[in-house]
Amino acid sequence: MKRKAIVLSMVLLVLLAGCSKSPSSVTKNFVTAIQKNDMGKIQANTTEKTTGVITTFAGLMRAGLGDAPVTVVKEQITGDTAVVTIKKADGKEDRINLIKEKGAWKVTIR
Repeated sequence: MKRKAIVLSMVLLVLLAGCSKSPSSVTKNFVTAIQKNDMGKIQANTTEKTTGVITTFAGLMRAGLGDAPVTVVKEQITGDTAVVTIKKADGKEDRINLIKEKGAWKVTIR
């Protein structure tokens, strides 16, 4: 009985861990939200402190990103921080900083 409970707990942990979004997927969601001017998704993918700044400058960011999809080139996670490097359609790369906020990865401005 105890062994079944342990196995079940381990399976649940694996399933729950798989549900969390990676820094790369949060970055792609954030970039798409900027490109589409989707303020709800911008807010959902940024830290509480960053949301105001991002929404203020969303137009400039959208112009810099263009409409083409971006490619994630590199993801580097160090504890509760991450840096995702993206490549834009023009070939230029940008680095997006993320932190874990309340257990979820969020875009932040350092």
